[in-house]
Amino acid sequence: MKTIFTVLFALFCINLKAQENKIGASINVKGISSIKVQPDEGILNLNASFIGLDVNQAMLGLDKKTKEITQQIIAAGLSEKDLKTINFQINKNIVYRRGSAKDSGYFASQSLQVKFVYSKEKVAKILNVFSESKAGYNMNFDFILSDTLKKKTEATLMKLSIKDAKMKANLLTAEAGVKIKRIKVIEYGVVSANRTYSMLPTRSMSADVTGGEAMQGFTPNDIEMSDEVLIVWELEQ
Repeated sequence: MKTIFTVLFALFCINLKAQENKIGASINVKGISSIKVQPDEGILNLNASFIGLDVNQAMLGLDKKTKEITQQIIAAGLSEKDLKTINFQINKNIVYRRGSAKDSGYFASQSLQVKFVYSKEKVAKILNVFSESKAGYNMNFDFILSDTLKKKTEATLMKLSIKDAKMKANLLTAEAGVKIKRIKVIEYGVVSANRTYSMLPTRSMSADVTGGEAMQGFTPNDIEMSDEVLIVWELEQ
């Protein structure tokens, strides 16, 4: 019985050694890519608020101000159907005087958001129209990549990452005096636990609209996107 066990153990070790030899030597290389892309879409964000003596007055005042802002949005050439109303709130307006809190009516607020195809001229028109508005508001812009441009950029990043990995692998193996046989594994999306897939979604800018002279708009900073891929090559022995 002991002899049979010894033979089986020896066969297992031989088979394990054969599998190790079959796997052979390999090289793991991470390919990295990065691209700066100019945003092709803009998002206009407007915040409106109104303080009323009671809830009804606060809501009516906010509604009136919202309609005035909506008219300005349309005058700027933006589509009303793309307008979204978000973050509506109404709260007691608390005023602190001499260390004590006192109710002073109700504070109603909401945000308006509208997306548009970015151009410097479009931003300039929006700024000029709102510079003449009498409705009180706060304004800022977000600039993003459209879905089409984002997908196109992602595909380019993948290609560049693979190209970078190939270049590094060829350089390393040439210097080491070995040859690449074939690709064993391609890992994408799970390269490392702390992988930095940097796709900054927006670039934000605030605009202080004071009226008077014509505004020329502005150009947002590029959005930087990066990607990486890990490729494992088997080496010739």
